[in-house]
Amino acid sequence: MSCCCRAGGAFLLRATILIGLASVVTTIIYFTPVPNPYYASCDRPCHELDSPMICRYKLSLEQYETLGPACGQCPANRSHCDAAQCVPGDMTRRAVLTANRMLPGPALRVCENDIVVVDVLNRAPGQALAVHWGGQSPREFPWMDGAPQVTQCPINTHTVFQYKFRASAAGTHLWAATGSPQAEAVFGPLVVRQADARDPHRQLYDEDVHLLTVSAFGGSLLVNGRAEQQASAPLVRGRRYRLRLLHGGGTPEVAGRPAPGPLPGPVTVSVSGLALLVVAVDGHAVRPRSTRALTLWPGERVDAVLSADQPPAAAAAAYRLVVQSVGGGLTEATIDLPFKEQEKRQRRAQYPSTPAPELADVEVVDSLEATDLEGLDALPEELSQDDVDVRLYLPFDFHPVAGLRGDLSGPQPPGKPGSGRPPLSPADLPWPRAVPRMCNISLALPASPLLTQPRDAERYDGEGGAAVCRGDRRPAACPSHLHGQADHSCECAHVIRVPLGSSVELVLADQGGDGGRAHVFRLHGHSFWVVGRGHKPAGAPGEEPQRGSWEALAAADRQGRLLRRHLLRPVRKDVASVPAHGACALRFIADNPGYWLLREQSFYRSSSGLGVILQVGEESDLPPIPSDFPKCGSFIGPEFFLM
Repeated sequence: MSCCCRAGGAFLLRATILIGLASVVTTIIYFTPVPNPYYASCDRPCHELDSPMICRYKLSLEQYETLGPACGQCPANRSHCDAAQCVPGDMTRRAVLTANRMLPGPALRVCENDIVVVDVLNRAPGQALAVHWGGQSPREFPWMDGAPQVTQCPINTHTVFQYKFRASAAGTHLWAATGSPQAEAVFGPLVVRQADARDPHRQLYDEDVHLLTVSAFGGSLLVNGRAEQQASAPLVRGRRYRLRLLHGGGTPEVAGRPAPGPLPGPVTVSVSGLALLVVAVDGHAVRPRSTRALTLWPGERVDAVLSADQPPAAAAAAYRLVVQSVGGGLTEATIDLPFKEQEKRQRRAQYPSTPAPELADVEVVDSLEATDLEGLDALPEELSQDDVDVRLYLPFDFHPVAGLRGDLSGPQPPGKPGSGRPPLSPADLPWPRAVPRMCNISLALPASPLLTQPRDAERYDGEGGAAVCRGDRRPAACPSHLHGQADHSCECAHVIRVPLGSSVELVLADQGGDGGRAHVFRLHGHSFWVVGRGHKPAGAPGEEPQRGSWEALAAADRQGRLLRRHLLRPVRKDVASVPAHGACALRFIADNPGYWLLREQSFYRSSSGLGVILQVGEESDLPPIPSDFPKCGSFIGPEFFLM
């Protein structure tokens, strides 16, 4: 009898254990989030177990107008400003180039590693352009970078070009048209979200729905394409919001005619004097830092967390985000961030009663400078040494050429010499100007893309297309024995070869001639670490830097007079500002083979010579170019005539 009882008890114990284990496993499976393979949109919650989606978009670039017929009675009737295809702009009517009849262009929201397919239809008359995908390094398809005459032929009017790339770099980015001053004003956000498990700062915010794009339009600043309290993004008290802030740049040139206002420069962003916690710059996570104001340079992006429990949350109807031009010159832009329960009442009023805070009322902190922010991760070991494999000194200036006078300090009234309309190349300058140059060379792009048609690009010697300069190989107009002399300038496609896999440092140095203006440079194909900035000229105190001499820069650097490097945790970016008469040092690992453009962020400068092309690796390191990829070039007929 006792044996039967013991056997029965053991059976019950085993059954209880099995049932308990089954219950635990069932509970875990039930509460484990399962990826949803049936999302209808790429703008979806991202999960680390999701398979990448193929995200298709269409961008139609065409001539349009602000405050056109689609806007009805805007701005008198505020609701009309929200109508489909209405582009309010700065509330003045003028022609403008748009994408999908939107200003800025549509936001592309995807998850990390999604495949992005974009059909770009060029409907702009007389405009050949391309679209660059900022922040992305197209390793699989380098010909999808969007640099005209470097990685592809420009997209001609009434044609379509399809871009395909993997959104491998998470973060807040920008897509932007390139190829002409008018195209420079066409851009939009590219947001690549991460899964919560991969986001190092996910615990710092509750909501990620606010995308705020700053741009210059004529003489005004715009936020999300509007100038005066025309947009709202509701908040809930007590919640923490990730604000994705972007400076798209823009241009005072509208439809080929100069508009009043200076060239787009840095702006400060503040929210009712409240604290903003900076968590990312140019898509790369940083050590969180709190500030009351942010400075954004054209092309830069900052992610900041706003806590909606800060005074005056208890009494005010809304927070107010204010964007102001550093140094003035552009009308400020504001956008109200109303609290959700009061949003309906707020939108009835055309002009909110809360006054915009003055810039002097808040602490202005330049949080985007490399010396003010620290990266979340340490510098790679091969870049953390004092010496690198390749160190390139790239002095740039605006050189007065015989017969020319003036500089590129900004637009002037139309109809006068020096009206501010950008040239296609230094050789085409129709008015007195200084010539932008880097290393004494004014960059001119070849007739055929260097990446896809290297032999076609290099067969020209200034006839039928810009010649390619490589080391001591220069066209007749650029003799090697004059290279490095301050009074000598030449024009060619300046290519510098960099070994694949090498550690590289670029030292950009402003040597004057542009009226004391700072400059912002963008590097295609790679992101970099900003390891140093210097605000003093390379010469002795009171001495102007020697223009065009990289040897003088190297000597000043060795003596510690150029800049001081910070190699512990520098910030990682893809655009960098160079102070007026100062220098900036950038480091990266050249692990992405191809031809990559280093250019001034504004097309005004990149079109007129301020840049250089880096060739990383050899042709054998490149993936095969598609056989049906578009080709272009100059046509010079045979030397005979048909009679």
